Amino acid sequence: MSPTFLCPTHRDWVYFNPQKALLYIEDSQKEGEVYLQQKNWQKASAFLGCAFEATEILMTLQQSQQSFLVRRLTSLAVLLSESFRQLNTLNISKLILCHAEQKLQDAAAKERDNHSRQDFIMQCIEKIKFYIEGFELNTVANDFPIQVH
Repeated sequence: MSPTFLCPTHRDWVYFNPQKALLYIEDSQKEGEVYLQQKNWQKASAFLGCAFEATEILMTLQQSQQSFLVRRLTSLAVLLSESFRQLNTLNISKLILCHAEQKLQDAAAKERDNHSRQDFIMQCIEKIKFYIEGFELNTVANDFPIQVH
């Protein structure tokens, strides 16, 4: 199951306006982070979720910016997962992480001939796995250092 946050109209807009969508992603992530800091988990989830899905779409469209988008997807997955965890919806929180891991695995598979890029993606996968393991150990902490952007 793939998490969806964008309505069909906005999803199409991302596909047909990828350059503008990059700005939308940045703005949505910043807004989501403000809501995270305010502990407004519901609004944070909405903004971060839209940025997450838009990033996912752009990853399918823009190979040239793959590293930037891989890093963005990783940070958004962690932030979004934390927001859902705070809402006590652990199943959605873990789903976000597992979905991000799969998207990153797919991206790594496409980079078989580019070892440095594949290594970078694998590092991001390891970060996601770290948070997934936290669910399995039930020890995901609130104060893990998260680098955004």
